[in-house]
Amino acid sequence: MKQNGNIHSEDESFSRGNPNRVAYLIAGYIQQSLSETEHDELDDWVGESDDNNRLFGELTDEKNIDAVLSKMKKLNPSEAYQGLRQRIGLPPEKTKVSKLWTYAVAASVVLAVSLAVYYFSSQPSKNSGSPAIATIEQDIDPGGNKATLLLSDGAVVDLETAEAGPVKNETGIAIHKSADGELSYTNLANTETLVKYNTLTTPNGGTYKIVLSDGTAVWLNAASSLKYPVAFTEKQRVVELTGEGYFEVASSVSLKSNEKRPFIVKAGNAAVEVLGTHFNINAYKNEGSIKTTLLEGSIRMQGGNENQAKVLKPGQQGIVAHDGTLTITDNTSTDEVIAWKDGLFKFKDTDIRMIMRQIERWYNVPVEYEGEVKGHFKATISRNVPVSKLLHYLQLTGHVQFKVSDHKIIVNSTSEGK
Repeated sequence: MKQNGNIHSEDESFSRGNPNRVAYLIAGYIQQSLSETEHDELDDWVGESDDNNRLFGELTDEKNIDAVLSKMKKLNPSEAYQGLRQRIGLPPEKTKVSKLWTYAVAASVVLAVSLAVYYFSSQPSKNSGSPAIATIEQDIDPGGNKATLLLSDGAVVDLETAEAGPVKNETGIAIHKSADGELSYTNLANTETLVKYNTLTTPNGGTYKIVLSDGTAVWLNAASSLKYPVAFTEKQRVVELTGEGYFEVASSVSLKSNEKRPFIVKAGNAAVEVLGTHFNINAYKNEGSIKTTLLEGSIRMQGGNENQAKVLKPGQQGIVAHDGTLTITDNTSTDEVIAWKDGLFKFKDTDIRMIMRQIERWYNVPVEYEGEVKGHFKATISRNVPVSKLLHYLQLTGHVQFKVSDHKIIVNSTSEGK
């Protein structure tokens, strides 16, 4: 089953000046007549930028169609054409072009999509019995930079409301919050001090970035926590993760022994050891396993059996089951794994229940199912949209229905999705 999209085509991308092609793809999306290749092309385009994502949402939202048709009657061709060029990042057109041509270019997206909706709504459709818009009694905003910091003395700092600047000093370690919501640790004396631990915790609907005292950067996803020493004093740098985190580990040398210190992440019954590399760990308890995906360098991953450890290469994923068994998979879609860090939901043949677990965490909203709900979806959607927009994209497939009521999402399967 294919779902909404994004496109990236060197010759035909809208962001490169050919709105007619995108109009054709979006109209075909509404009609559900696109080929697999065309779906992929549309998928690449929507995920190419937030503007593309928003535009796709506007043009596929049936609530906007009447307004679009009304605007078409009042459209100034030259102004619309220049505005369109500005919106997609092209310089103003200095040469004079025909009125008919500018009108066609400026209006092609809205006109093609509007006409497609009008035409195909009057034709028999396999999805004609399925509503295109989720039932939303009260919309829910997306998450944002939210976290609490537990200090070594037991004090708790709410980082969402804390002002930018110094947070506190921990025995020679300065803790600082930046204006854009990033926590950093600086070893003021450049010495190894008494071990003290802090814990950074994100709630449902929260995410946060931290730079540890050794220079390692960690992004925490929603409903996650990281426990770490304020300064690394041992031969090993050890942190503990729950939930999901993306790590860019810095190389580090012990001030005492002048030896490189491995960085170890403990997550449930799994452990990952590195010297300097980029990787993602998903260790949510309700995901069924602990998954570590390597993007750069190499890591050594260990499962529940201390004698079972394997080295991962870039593009591989290590999976530790609840019984501790470790398996390695190749050719992992790394862009899908770390999409959350880049502010996106990216689904590639993803099960609807896995999708809804991500929605639960990011929008801080419980999900209930009525009846048997199945389906796999392909989609690239910004994490910055309200939940109504996200559910709208998913529901357009005709295989699933949503209702948001009393701050709760109810999921139903359509007759086609059963």
